[in-house]
Amino acid sequence: MLSTEQKATLLYSISENTRTLPVKELMRKLNRKLTGTYNYYAVSDNSKSIDSLYDEVQKLVYKWLNRRSQKKSFDWEKFEIFLEKYPIVKPRIKVNLYRLGAGASYVR
Repeated sequence: MLSTEQKATLLYSISENTRTLPVKELMRKLNRKLTGTYNYYAVSDNSKSIDSLYDEVQKLVYKWLNRRSQKKSFDWEKFEIFLEKYPIVKPRIKVNLYRLGAGASYVR
């Protein structure tokens, strides 16, 4: 399970280092971090936690992008259009723990 504390640490590490980058670079680095996190935590019983992480990251990116200027840059509809151009990697289960038998490995 991805605890609330682990989520907060991950989100802080992403935001601290990337929020001032140009948009293209920000989204590339964000997606790289998220892919690594999903690869580690995306197992069959953890889908709820991974989905909530995705939702929190979406809200955080929306917040960062709106803080880049004095006026509000995005409403949610414009943000969804932005996400079509620069999508955030969506989570999917990488390992089904129920299909692994005794002694089986998920490494191919």
